[in-house]
Amino acid sequence: MQVNLVEVGPRDGFQAIPAIIATEEKEKIIRGLYDAGLRRVEITSVVSNRALPQLSDAGKIISFGNQLSGCLTQVLVANAKYATTALKQGAKKLVFVVSASQTHNQKNVRLSVEESLREFREIAAMHPPTTPLRVNIATALDCPFEGTMSVSKVMHLVEQILAISANVELAICDTTGRNSPRRVTTLFNRLISDFDQENWVFHAHDTYGMGIANCLAAWHEGVKTFDSSIGGLGGCPYAPGSSGNVATEDLVWLFEDMSIDTGVDMDMLLTVAETASSLPTALTGGKVRQALKNIRSA
Repeated sequence: MQVNLVEVGPRDGFQAIPAIIATEEKEKIIRGLYDAGLRRVEITSVVSNRALPQLSDAGKIISFGNQLSGCLTQVLVANAKYATTALKQGAKKLVFVVSASQTHNQKNVRLSVEESLREFREIAAMHPPTTPLRVNIATALDCPFEGTMSVSKVMHLVEQILAISANVELAICDTTGRNSPRRVTTLFNRLISDFDQENWVFHAHDTYGMGIANCLAAWHEGVKTFDSSIGGLGGCPYAPGSSGNVATEDLVWLFEDMSIDTGVDMDMLLTVAETASSLPTALTGGKVRQALKNIRSA
């Protein structure tokens, strides 16, 4: 058995770090992730430089990512304008984000959900057909402003997305990280049962320590692709109180212990995770990195 890990630290993780990281340092970390065996990496986001100056080197990072043979790199965008820019800069796979919550979508991308879907239609028309466009459904389980998201609301949004384009990969995002395996199981059970769609991803945050448990619940429902971030870096700036993504080291430890292949070399991963975790102003998470560090220094 095998699972696919999508490393999102260079985008989700880095955007949460206030201190500007040199482009060369980002490239070193991305190269380390690749050398550790990760073959899907969300390397950056094309956004307003004023809104997220940390990611203002997106063009250089996209170019660097394209040099990694056999690595599928992806770039997050929130509208057609930035999608056009990302494709011109050489992006091979785009990730579009829309929230199930109207309030979060407005705060996150300054659009209503309906306006975001119109942007998605434009992006779907321009996206290279050889690679499925990915759609992140943020706040799919819970919203920091509106509370619990109903399953029916998420189902309706998925219907609208698939009506625009069936050539998509759908990522269910636990943006706040305050959900339990029960809710993850319920949502994925309905989605996988009701939609003729194979490409599901789970994007977990670890705010309440539920990240690993929720990933395992999603796996039991048939999900085979998971987002994670080295050192547990990450967090949504428009989800007050949310912490980083589930740590890549923790997911690798979980699945490898279950004899499920991740393709990742843990020793090499820990080396690059230590580098990323030592970045100035970085807030880290996860358990495995520190546990193994303690054992090796004993």
